[in-house]
Amino acid sequence: MNLFIFQNIIWTTIEVVKVSFSWARQYEATHKDFQNSSHKLSPCLASNGSLVHLYMDGVVAISSGNVATDGVVRDQQRNWILGFNCYLGRCTPFEAELWGILDGVLILLSKGYKKTKIKSDNSEVIKALSDNWLEDSSITVLRMVRRLLKTEGQ
Repeated sequence: MNLFIFQNIIWTTIEVVKVSFSWARQYEATHKDFQNSSHKLSPCLASNGSLVHLYMDGVVAISSGNVATDGVVRDQQRNWILGFNCYLGRCTPFEAELWGILDGVLILLSKGYKKTKIKSDNSEVIKALSDNWLEDSSITVLRMVRRLLKTEGQ
C-alpha cells in the first residue's frame, strides 16, 4: 500500500489479492508456530492501571488522495510500548485521525491498557471528542470512537 501512496505505483486487483493471500498465509504460519511453541507472551505490564499516551498522525498523498494513519503508544516516562499503522484508502484527514484513534484504543484495550491519554495534532478531532460538538454526527467513525470512549470511561 505504501508503494501506491508514496511512489504512485498501481497494483491490479489480482496483484492485491495475491499479496494479501501471501500475507495471510505468512501470518497464519507464523501464528500457528507461535501458538505451538513453549514461549508465551507475558501479560501486559500496564494492566495495573497505569496511564499510557496514544500519539496519532495521518498522511494524505496529495496526488491520489489516499490516506494512511499511524500511532505510537508510550508510557509516562515516554518509553515506546508499541506502534501501528493502517492504510485507509480515501477519506478526509479528520476521518483518518478518528480511524487511527479507534484502532489505537482497540489495540490498547486488547493488550490490557485501560487508561489512555490521546494526543493528536488535529484540533477538529480534539474538539469533536472533548466537546459535545457534532453530537448527532453523520460521521460513523466519530460516533464509534465516542461510544467506545464512553463505555471504557476514557
